[in-house]
Amino acid sequence: MQEKVRNQKLRNKLLAKYGRRERKRVEDRLKKITTLLAEIARQYNADLVKENLKDLKLGSKKNKQLNYRLSTFPYRRFTMYIDYKFYEWGLSVSEVDARKTSITCPVCGYTDKKNRIDKEIFKCMRCGFTFNAQYVACLNLFSRLDDGMVAIRGGRIYLITRKAVPVVPVNGSPR
Repeated sequence: MQEKVRNQKLRNKLLAKYGRRERKRVEDRLKKITTLLAEIARQYNADLVKENLKDLKLGSKKNKQLNYRLSTFPYRRFTMYIDYKFYEWGLSVSEVDARKTSITCPVCGYTDKKNRIDKEIFKCMRCGFTFNAQYVACLNLFSRLDDGMVAIRGGRIYLITRKAVPVVPVNGSPR
């Protein structure tokens, strides 16, 4: 556009028009994604746990396109739409501290940088628990929530919340 149109006024007008169109497309996509998240949360009677992405760093120097996409993604607007949509549908959003979630073992709680073998694999140096590193970070975020707890038994992962379990007296409980 900048090279093809010589008239400066016409060029600026067209750039503003196409820029406005692109911003509306991004906003529409954000609204559709947050609505889908809220529908999934409502379907499973779940709340959202999120981490603070304020200090997000662009990691790879190899992939310029990914870095560009991450740097231009409207995080603040996305979180605003999530908060709005979940509030509108009567669901809650909790923000927890994400420090060391990807290097902490959800089973034994051991924290070490060596637990994170590479980008994809997590293996605890103490208990030997092995799992996908991104899932481990999500499990740790969930367990840091006030009413969340992760239990791993026999290779299966159980997410336990206080909301799901009614409080009963000890002598009245069958177990």
